[in-house]
Amino acid sequence: MHETALLERDGEMAAIEDAIRSAAAGCGTLVVLSGPAGAGKTRLLRQMRLSALGYGMHALTGSGSTLEREIPFGVVRQMLEVPLARAPEQDRDLWLSGAAAEAASVLGRKPAAAEPAGEFAVLYGLFWLVTNICMSKPTVLVIDDLHWADEPTLKFLVYLLPRLEDLPLLILAAARDNEPSENNHLLHAVTGHPVCRRMPLAPLSVEAASKYLSEALDRKCGPQFAAVAHQVSGGNPLLLNELARLLEVYNFAPEDSNASKIHVMGGKAAAQWISAELGRLPPHVAPVAEAISVLGQDAALPAIAEIASLDPDQIAQSVDRLERGGLLEADPWHTVQDVPRFRHPMIEAAVYGQISVERRIKYHTKAARLLLAERSFQRAAAHFLRLPPRILPEAAAALHEAAAEALMEGAPDAALVYFRHLLKESLPTDKRLNLLQQAGAAAARVSLPAAADLLTQALAMAGDPQTKASIAGVLGAVLLFLERPGDSVAVLTGAISQLRPEDNARRALEAVLLDVAMVEPGWGHLLEKAAALKVLPRSSSTEAGMLDCMIAASDAYKGDPGGLTRAREVLARPLARAAAGQGEFLIQLGAWVLCIGDPDEGISAFNSIMAEGRFAGKTATFFLGHLYRSLGWLRRGDLEEAEADLHEARRLQDLLGWSLGLPAVSGLLTETLLERGRTAEAAAVMGSVPHPLPTGFLYYYLHAKARLLNTQGHYEEALSTALETGRQFTAIGGRNPAVVPWKTEAALCLHMLQRDEEALRYAAEELTAARLWGAPYALGRALRITGLLTPGPAGLRLLHEAIEVLRPSTARLEYAKALLDLGAALRRKNQRVQARDHLAAAFKTAHALGAAPVLAQVTAELQSAGYSKSEIADTAASQLTASEERIARLASQGCTNREIAQQLFVTTKTVEGHLSSVYRKLSISRREELQARLAERFESNYERGGRVHSRGSLREMPR
Repeated sequence: MHETALLERDGEMAAIEDAIRSAAAGCGTLVVLSGPAGAGKTRLLRQMRLSALGYGMHALTGSGSTLEREIPFGVVRQMLEVPLARAPEQDRDLWLSGAAAEAASVLGRKPAAAEPAGEFAVLYGLFWLVTNICMSKPTVLVIDDLHWADEPTLKFLVYLLPRLEDLPLLILAAARDNEPSENNHLLHAVTGHPVCRRMPLAPLSVEAASKYLSEALDRKCGPQFAAVAHQVSGGNPLLLNELARLLEVYNFAPEDSNASKIHVMGGKAAAQWISAELGRLPPHVAPVAEAISVLGQDAALPAIAEIASLDPDQIAQSVDRLERGGLLEADPWHTVQDVPRFRHPMIEAAVYGQISVERRIKYHTKAARLLLAERSFQRAAAHFLRLPPRILPEAAAALHEAAAEALMEGAPDAALVYFRHLLKESLPTDKRLNLLQQAGAAAARVSLPAAADLLTQALAMAGDPQTKASIAGVLGAVLLFLERPGDSVAVLTGAISQLRPEDNARRALEAVLLDVAMVEPGWGHLLEKAAALKVLPRSSSTEAGMLDCMIAASDAYKGDPGGLTRAREVLARPLARAAAGQGEFLIQLGAWVLCIGDPDEGISAFNSIMAEGRFAGKTATFFLGHLYRSLGWLRRGDLEEAEADLHEARRLQDLLGWSLGLPAVSGLLTETLLERGRTAEAAAVMGSVPHPLPTGFLYYYLHAKARLLNTQGHYEEALSTALETGRQFTAIGGRNPAVVPWKTEAALCLHMLQRDEEALRYAAEELTAARLWGAPYALGRALRITGLLTPGPAGLRLLHEAIEVLRPSTARLEYAKALLDLGAALRRKNQRVQARDHLAAAFKTAHALGAAPVLAQVTAELQSAGYSKSEIADTAASQLTASEERIARLASQGCTNREIAQQLFVTTKTVEGHLSSVYRKLSISRREELQARLAERFESNYERGGRVHSRGSLREMPR
């Protein structure tokens, strides 16, 4: 049969060619070819891969398969292992340098003594490995049968996609429509991403079907025959191809007189042809085809010989015969030598499907043992998963080794699969208990419902109190995240009752119990235990650190500034920060306390925790880190940083599948967008939140909703929502306005409704609580809003006090608002000179922070105070944003763009863009000039009050 041309795919080829050129120019994208099996996706991928090579790009290829999807990072390995092996040593060392070193665990290049990698650390490492490869030259990742990709590979793609547009990288993939899979949620996250362009492949027309058959059979196809062939094949290129092969087998000419005969073949042409082809083969050839269908990517010739029980000459002859018969083809991607592959997955599935159960067991047993001999435990495990339990004595040990390997590579989802299969084996009670604990711990990182089930079984089996405590701590947290607080409390209190008060294990359980009280309404009474727990003997253990951080958080909820001191003490310990980085999420609550007390301290603590976790961190560690750190950025007014953290938290939450943090993420993102003046986007975030919402952290969501409604002018509804925020917050013992300033928000709504007496009462109550806590943001805000609502000189005094509180702090946005409000009040009193000083400072600060609503108000006030538009615009031009200054300072300290990007968890292109803007604003052209210019700015910006209150250009605006 003759090779046919690609028909009716010119539009798709042109669009992919454009995507290749775009990626080569530095702007990445994802293109997914979609369609049923046999639509021509694979052939089009191969053609476009050759086109990418013509542009001088790297072309890294991989393919999903039913066997490979049981192997963690199976598709990633296919794409990266061969290029790394073939690369010159200098290139390989560069590609795996810095953060990319963590990808070595996936690619078999990590030292044997290395610690297990956290799943986030591996995703981050793979991102930098691909980035480094792209920096050597533009790259295309070609992924066939994406619908069969393993779960960790799909998670990597989900992680990569938001950063794709900054890379010279094209991802070109093919996926079947509506293929059932356990990973459909991840597949949809990939194919439904905004950066993805889907290209459905339409069936071929009757004219194309006629041309296809004429070219394949080298005989003109009759019009009636072509019409019937198109009807029975549905215009599917593969089915047309197999129909042509079947016509050759039966020696049917494509003439109209034979049209009725192919009605019988119908859409089963492929299966009929495969069955006919296998039936015509010599006896020793069929077992070779079956062995290849079983081995998949491991179908090297020696392995085929072992499985099929044939000598090498017979194997070589059989492979040649299968290739000539159209069942097999040499490696189409030219990546692996001596591994024959089926021409299409449909053929592979048909061959595998006709193997009897008895022969399948024999083949998979041989394959598993063969791979065990090579110590390839996870590839062996893929075959054990196809076998009934208890059939092989070595299965249990092999699956346990495979799970350990998966955990070492940061793939807990794969480990969980192996553990679950292992639990079907006959095991002694002690081993089963140990296995349930390990499986539950792995499940806690990827599937909370599975973790709850496994750990509940383990708890029921456990006998001694210490083992029960170890299980109950994890199970209690899992049940809390599943919004089952009653079950969580029952598990925790049951285990606590069997331990002494000073026992470390008990401290850990008490910490989780306090977390339940702080997250879920109705359990606030449990916070009363904090007072008794404070008198426990001091300890530097991790468990004591967990409890101390939760006591600190409990104090912070109530507005007791002692919580700040306790949190500082814990986070000053390197071991505590390391434990937080490795997954002890309750210690991160100590850093959250710092964020609401001193944002700089809190941000620094989270930076340290995430730096610790970069090499062993779990996804949950970084989700919580980005979420809580965003609050510190927001309180400072670094809105760009806050937004970046919150978008990253949303992406990581999708990977985790958690819902408990949704109100906090959505609420803080909405608030950040409002501060940036993007009201429509803020409303879209609120509108996208599914209901009913989890009750944990609901106050963040409600507070943001009240602010949005107030901004939109819906004052009655805003007031109602602000009061509901207060009810939710006080139900969990909350009184601190630094956590959620709901009373001043209610006061602003009441003021707009002309109910100023009530408004002033709420504001004054919040001011009293803020004075108790003492931190600048909450106190400055309460003073400012109370001052706005207080008539006469008393109100001005409160506004002056707000500025004095905020000036030496890092609460820059709140400082800008106080300057604006005082300047506006002074202007209204015709004190124009003083007003302009405050308004000028407010303008500079708000502009540097990108706070559009404040900037718009202060611009209007400046114009009323006598400034011209050109004077205002001239001052704005030289202001550095918060992100620009942060990157500029790192660059001035000698960090390379790549080091800055890895430290800040952004792309090198983002760093380059910010530095270009910095050079332009500072009128410099070289990196070496940065340090001197930044030092000049610091000196000129330093005010007598003590702290720099804007990181932009603070030259005096003309009066």
